[in-house]
Amino acid sequence: VPGGRVEPGEALEAAVRREVLEETGLEVRVDGFLGVVERPDPAAGVHWIIVEFAASIVDGTPPDPVPGDDASEAAWFDEDGLEDDGEVVRGVVAFLRRHRP
Repeated sequence: VPGGRVEPGEALEAAVRREVLEETGLEVRVDGFLGVVERPDPAAGVHWIIVEFAASIVDGTPPDPVPGDDASEAAWFDEDGLEDDGEVVRGVVAFLRRHRP
């Protein structure tokens, strides 16, 4: 699940397109806002606010994703291949399942 920080002055949808491109090499169109996942982590001294968007690949054909400079790997997963097991921020997989198209 690509993600990252919003740069100062950057619109959320622009940040989504940029982060997906940087982490997967895929150009996407943002289809809409899904919601927010909030995960405080006092032990780490952070409070994650994850803003989720639906997106589609621009040309409609899902090529193989290619990991970018800040991603160690990139791959397609079906819904059964994702778990809240530490690989994805806790709560994001459950959120995505509730908001699937």
